[in-house]
Amino acid sequence: MLADPVGARRAVAEALDRPECRAPLSESWPGEVRPDLYKACSAEAMLRLASLQDKCVERLHTDWEKVWSRSVGRAEEIADTQEKYHRMVESDHYARANNYWRTYTCRTVPPEAFEWIEALPVPPGDPTANRYGRPP
Repeated sequence: MLADPVGARRAVAEALDRPECRAPLSESWPGEVRPDLYKACSAEAMLRLASLQDKCVERLHTDWEKVWSRSVGRAEEIADTQEKYHRMVESDHYARANNYWRTYTCRTVPPEAFEWIEALPVPPGDPTANRYGRPP
């Protein structure tokens, strides 16, 4: 997913400029399988770009300090033993480190890789909002 994200975006945009590479936008569309278009329509690049956006767009727009400030003191309130407290604090530290690492990794991607592709419909709501605060 991190291998040439700008090139993947460019390949997807170019593919979606061709009518044969666009799937009809309909909820009732059963879908037609066209393996012959896999390479011509840059299917691999589409998968990489979709994965990159799924993993990074929300993460890059999250205020992690705000998120973590909500959890301050949680272990003290919930833990009824010292062992449980230490497990919760360790788990919290691991989660924070993991989130910061993933966010840093996403920040290494050039911003132009995340520019909207005009051939795609704009989803309702704010696409950068937390995934639980927007339509699927």
